[in-house]
Amino acid sequence: MSDGAGADQRRVWYKAAGPGELAEGRVKSVTCGVKTVCLTRFEGAYAALDNRCPHQGGPLGEGSIEKGYLRCPWHGWDFYPTTGRPPCADRRWRESSTSTASVTKGRRRSPARPTGHWRVWQTSLHNPSFAAYAEICGALGIRVTQEEELDDALARALAHDGPSLVEIVSDPDLV
Repeated sequence: MSDGAGADQRRVWYKAAGPGELAEGRVKSVTCGVKTVCLTRFEGAYAALDNRCPHQGGPLGEGSIEKGYLRCPWHGWDFYPTTGRPPCADRRWRESSTSTASVTKGRRRSPARPTGHWRVWQTSLHNPSFAAYAEICGALGIRVTQEEELDDALARALAHDGPSLVEIVSDPDLV
């Protein structure tokens, strides 16, 4: 009979999916106990990854595998579908920590500090103009780059008879 001292250290297995339930090149979110994971099947291998994208928390299990990468549905960030590592990890994880950037008070600096098991990393991808995109879609798009423009922009957006989007650039160094 156990005294319960090691009860919290035992492994508990959950059935994530049955054989053939996940087709090749597909992903899905699976809840195992209280944890939701991103289940992937790629090149015959299965993997259970953290379902939360390290970029901004998007649900990776709702993403897709495109051109060999697991793509986050929120912002299109790519990861290897069986390891969860980003493609830049091949290069950046081997470099010294002084080659990556981190952010302190809105300014870039080095060396980077680890964030959990993920290093602070960036891509060369630049954000599009969301205000311009809104205009293309037929909405009112307003881009605010100066604090003094904000009140007028919000008033214009709220007074507009139709959909509107106010894009606020809070730190141009981060865009």
